[in-house]
Amino acid sequence: MKRALLAVLLLGCASEPTVTPGVGPAPVEDTAVAADASPFPVRRLPCVQRAALARDLPFDEWGALEGELVTVVLPTDKSCPTDPDHLHLQIAVADKRYDVAVTVDSDFGAPLAIHSKKLPAGALPPEGWAVAPFDYTRDLGTPSADYQALGRDALVTRLATELSSAARVRIFGRAYTDGTGVHNVHRNGRERDGLILVHHIDGGDRAIALRFASDVF
Repeated sequence: MKRALLAVLLLGCASEPTVTPGVGPAPVEDTAVAADASPFPVRRLPCVQRAALARDLPFDEWGALEGELVTVVLPTDKSCPTDPDHLHLQIAVADKRYDVAVTVDSDFGAPLAIHSKKLPAGALPPEGWAVAPFDYTRDLGTPSADYQALGRDALVTRLATELSSAARVRIFGRAYTDGTGVHNVHRNGRERDGLILVHHIDGGDRAIALRFASDVF
């Protein structure tokens, strides 16, 4: 099953665009999302190299990037911009493409922990960058003990499954210093928590949150 899922996702770096069909059961709290749950068309496009990324995000600023998830790049993919410690997402905003680095391996030697939660569907924000604080304690209300600790490979598989039906997303985090994307998509505290928010899926939005083992709240 894991190999089949990873093979499908690697099509995002193939030579032709693909469209993901809807399959799967209805989701429940803190489980993977069904692939037919999103009302938006799910596109997966070939990755672009770093030189082709837009560079106009505010350098090193905290906020949220709103756009379409078009490429999921696994840490093992050598043909797309990636690295061993992150799952990379490419987000399309009109004709621009941005990179998002989602941490899947901890330098502290302990596994990361993940939690996904259904939230009420809100109005869609405009595409692009906005100053938008997020706090796990205030905005999710789920204690750290409820997050599931996973090793790198299991976490990559879990994230890939969660994102298989994602189209329109909002990524909370910190802009790269070169303006090409977003990182720190995990618990940071002080209303600067990173998050993946999938819009209008299964009748609501779905928040995907990550924390380090040392984060207790």
